[in-house]
Amino acid sequence: MPLAEKGDLARRATTESILITIGILGGMGPGSTAPFLDRVYAECQSQYGASRDADYPHILLYSLPTPYEDGRDIDHGAMRAAIAGGVRRLALACVDFVAVPCSTAHRYFDEIRPHVGIPLMDMVAATVVKACEGATRVGVLATPETLAWGGYRAGLLKNGVEPVVLEAAQPLVDHVLARLTEGARPVDLADTWRSIVRLYRERGVERLIVGCTDLSAMIGLGAEAEFVDAAHILARISVAEYVRRRETSRA
Repeated sequence: MPLAEKGDLARRATTESILITIGILGGMGPGSTAPFLDRVYAECQSQYGASRDADYPHILLYSLPTPYEDGRDIDHGAMRAAIAGGVRRLALACVDFVAVPCSTAHRYFDEIRPHVGIPLMDMVAATVVKACEGATRVGVLATPETLAWGGYRAGLLKNGVEPVVLEAAQPLVDHVLARLTEGARPVDLADTWRSIVRLYRERGVERLIVGCTDLSAMIGLGAEAEFVDAAHILARISVAEYVRRRETSRA
């Protein structure tokens, strides 16, 4: 889009964004929440040329502590109730839609949608659409819980693409996730990350879904592959939805 047109969109956002508010339900995990917000701001710059403080959307972010512990079985009833409760609190604050940067949380969307009364952005479905473009085989990097749910797998298969999860690589993925959760610097885990990607490339898998938002921090650390970053996709579709709703409100 030409810069002049982006500038016009940004000026319109200044006067009209008060009508549209983005809700973000974060905290899953805590370290991925602030980087996701940064991605949303970057998408505002990219999609409609936001530059001044007043150009950006109204955003309400709720960091939600959930009953989830690595290495322990999930209490699905408690998780579903926590996520539904978080969405409801954002709805009470009058957000227009909610983005949840956590793949594991998406497994509960079909159950909670009828009860929360507000649209939920579907990160998993949008990521699958992007990953399937021109692909025949796509690797999935995610937590064991997300893999067990199978949302990415089902979406890829539905589109005729073979999902690949390597048993040899998963312990390394789990190690990176655990260390990131403990506060390790991504750069200190770069060698392990490169080993994960190398295992997939040796099996002929060149495109990888980064299906855990904590893993987004590892992209760009020297591993050569085509990554489809779920957090980036969610930021992109959330800002696109904001722009769509803002333009509709003007009609």
